[in-house]
Amino acid sequence: MNSKATAVDEAGGPRHIFISYDPADSGDADLVQAALEAAGVRVWNDFADVRPGEIRQDRIRQAISGNALVFLACFSKASTTSVRSRQHEELTWAVHELRQRHPSLPWLIPVRFDDCMIPDLDIGAGRSLQSLSTADLFRADGHDELARLVETVIWILSRSSPGTRRRRPTVNERRSGGGNLAAQIFQRQNKDFGKGRERLNHIPKDR
Repeated sequence: MNSKATAVDEAGGPRHIFISYDPADSGDADLVQAALEAAGVRVWNDFADVRPGEIRQDRIRQAISGNALVFLACFSKASTTSVRSRQHEELTWAVHELRQRHPSLPWLIPVRFDDCMIPDLDIGAGRSLQSLSTADLFRADGHDELARLVETVIWILSRSSPGTRRRRPTVNERRSGGGNLAAQIFQRQNKDFGKGRERLNHIPKDR
C-alpha cells in the first residue's frame, strides 16, 4: 500500500494527517513523514496498523473521510502518468470529503516532488485541484518549502484542535518550531526531491 497517516492523540480520539503518494515516490514521502515526526507528530501507516482480518481498503477510506485533519496529496511525473495506482482511488475519496468541508480552513494540500502538472480534478464550487497552491519540494530552496509545509500543517492542527488559540505562529515561533526541524532533516539527508527513488533506511529523530 502507498499511504501514510500521521496521528495525534486527542481527547476525542485519534486524528491524523493522511499522506497519499505513488509507490515510485516512497522515498520522498518518507522524508515528508520524517519532518512531521520531527515536529512531534506520531506516524501511523497501513502496513503496521491494519490488523489481520481487517479490510485494508475500508480502513484507508475511513482514515481519509473519518478523522483526517489534513490530506497531503503528493505528485510527481511518475504518479501523474501512472495508469493504475491506488492513489487515484484515494484522491477520489479525498475530493468527495473536501467538497463537504468549509473552504475557510485548508484540508487538501497538493505537494509536488518534481515539476509535474497537478491533475485537473473538479473539487466543487467551480474550483479545480489545480487552483490550490502547492508545496513545491523540488525547488532549490526545497528545505525551506518543506519547513513551510510542516508549519502549515501545525497551524491547521492548532485551528482544528479544541482549546487552542486560533492564530498563525509568529516568525520567531516558526523559526524555532517543527518547520526548522524539517529543514535540519532535509539538510542532514542531503537529498533532493524528485532525484532518485530510493527508500530512506534511517531517519534521525529530534525529540
